[in-house]
Amino acid sequence: DVCSSDLGFERTLALCLATVYRHEPTRITRREFRRLLESNYQKTLGQLVSKLRQSVAIPGDLEETLTGALEKRNWLTHSYFWERAVTFCKEDGQQTMISELKLAVDFFDRADASVGRALRDWRTKHGITEEMVEAEKKKLLNDTP
Repeated sequence: DVCSSDLGFERTLALCLATVYRHEPTRITRREFRRLLESNYQKTLGQLVSKLRQSVAIPGDLEETLTGALEKRNWLTHSYFWERAVTFCKEDGQQTMISELKLAVDFFDRADASVGRALRDWRTKHGITEEMVEAEKKKLLNDTP
């Protein structure tokens, strides 16, 4: 599936926004695709989520997942290690942190899977089959740079 992968939550959103959830539904060249993808890779998770919200109607359960992922990502990035500076200096504290971070990885894996399910639902609703996706990917990959 084009947007369900082991790329990670932010990369999955960037890829979806460069392919399926674009404002322009026309076929693009490989160069345009790369430019769009690189632009998305430069965006923060908050910017990607905002762009997704502008592109499609998001079901309530996915909206909760996106909001939760954004909050958790921001907490991990801006507060987590600061809040655990003392804990980090103790072996049992380090083990606790490892457990917490594994839970965060699991959370983001589930969020990534939720985006993949939403994409499949969106494609089905719009009559887009897996065969059509594969054919377009093949065309894109065979396009001249």
